[in-house]
This record gives sequence, structure tokens and C-alpha cells, in this order.
Amino acid sequence: MAAVFLLLNKTANTSVIVTDIDPDTIINFDEEFYLLDMDNNAVSDFIIFKDSGVYSYEDYSTTSIRFREFIGAGPQATFENKLMAGHYYNSWNGAEFYQPYPLVYGQLISEAEQFYSFEVQVICAAHFENFYTFPVLHTGPGYWRGFDFEGVENRYLGVTFVDADDNRYYGWVRCSTADSMKAITIHEYAFENIPNKPIIAGSTSSYIDINNIYDNDITIWNLGSTIYYTVPDVQEGVIQVYNSVGAIIHETKLLGVQGSFELGDVPKGVYIVKLKDSLNYYKVII
Repeated sequence: MAAVFLLLNKTANTSVIVTDIDPDTIINFDEEFYLLDMDNNAVSDFIIFKDSGVYSYEDYSTTSIRFREFIGAGPQATFENKLMAGHYYNSWNGAEFYQPYPLVYGQLISEAEQFYSFEVQVICAAHFENFYTFPVLHTGPGYWRGFDFEGVENRYLGVTFVDADDNRYYGWVRCSTADSMKAITIHEYAFENIPNKPIIAGSTSSYIDINNIYDNDITIWNLGSTIYYTVPDVQEGVIQVYNSVGAIIHETKLLGVQGSFELGDVPKGVYIVKLKDSLNYYKVII
């Protein structure tokens, strides 16, 4: 059962829609699959599936039969639906693979990234000498694998899809892969409900663009972690500071037409400063 939540970030006037898969869906048998309907409009946008089998392996002097476990993903409905992935071409045997990235929390999913609509993209694969005969000979292709044939936990597929009116959206799907690449667990998925707006992998808050939108009468700047401001007249108000995933990390009251405040020991990076209830944003780099 999938539960849908609408999370509103009123300050940024945007929204992220999250679908929690409860209980988690586990795909561990051949021909099992899960259809992802990112915007819950009864049209499937992506498929995640398992499809294993035997193949002939040619070494320099011998040929053997091997068994491969395979977890894949691909678009549904239209090739305008795409996964954030890498492309690999093996010049030795002519094999070509599209491999979705296992994004970590906080990575940006936007139009600036590379997306592919190839029908069968490799999440992970493992190769055995015979049907499930251990040990695993090797893993790959596919990036969703850890050290010593282990899987990875709580990583994110980056996706982009279109609706019936060809509006484009960006989203993520949180998944985990099992040891020896035998299975994949799908936990939840989300998308930014404003067309063409980026989303942060794993975040349920709207992304705040780091491009400045200035008000000619208000100035905000910084020296290190000290933030300075000037406003046109004495007024009541609150200055808020956001990190790159839209979380408020500091709030302070205005102290006259000019003032400053310390952010303290915060990590180096880009932060957004704004007056509460204002639509104007200011980028500071610490």
C-alpha cells in the first residue's frame, strides 16, 4: 500500500509530494516488478524489475555457462521519462550499458544532470559459476553495489518525467540492494510538484535556487560567517538563513535599519538569507 503526503514549504511557496510504500516492496524473484506512478495519476512512469538467466562466457581459451542475477529499471508510458544514469561502452565486446546512479542524500536532481530513457538500465548484477553456486564470481555492470559483493542501503534513483501536458518534473526513489545483488527493496518516492524545479535526493523540503533575487532597497552580504544587512526603514521582522536543502538553520530579529549576526561554526558552503514572508532571496558563500 502506498501512502501519499503533500509537504508544503510555505516560505518558498513550493511543494514536494512523497509516496511512502508501506510495507516496503521487495523484488527478489525473476519476473517480479514494481510500477512507479510518480505523480499518482494512474499512469506508470517507471518500472523496476528482476530478470536473471544463463549466458555463455568466453575466456581466452575456454567457453563456460554462467548464471547472472539482474536488477533493472526503465521508463514507462513515454521515452520522455528518464533516469539519471551513466553510459558505458565496452569496446572489447561491443556491449553497451546504461547504469542509474545510486545517489546519496543531498545530491541535486535537475536539468543540468544526464538522464537516459533506454528501456533496460542496469541497477546491479551478479555473476555465478552456476545457478546460485557460490562464491560470486564478480558483480557488474551497475553501480548499486558495495564492498565485497555487498549491496547498498538507502540510496536514491534520480528521475525525471512528464505529465499529460508535457510538463517536466524531477523526483527521487529511495531503494536498497541486497548482498550478491539478489534483490532490491523500494521504500518511498517523491517529486517536486512545480514543473522544471530541481529536487534534492531524499529531501522532503523544496529546493531553494541559489540565484539571487534582489530588492533594491534591501542589502544582505557576509564576511565569513558574519551576516550583515541594511533595510530601508525601521521595521519589525525576522531574518532567516537556509541551507542548500531548504532547512532553516538560523533566525534572528531585525535590530534597526542596519545590523549583523553570527552564524557560528557552520560548514562551508552556500546559504540562502531572506526576510521572513518576503519573496526575495540572497546567496552567501561561507
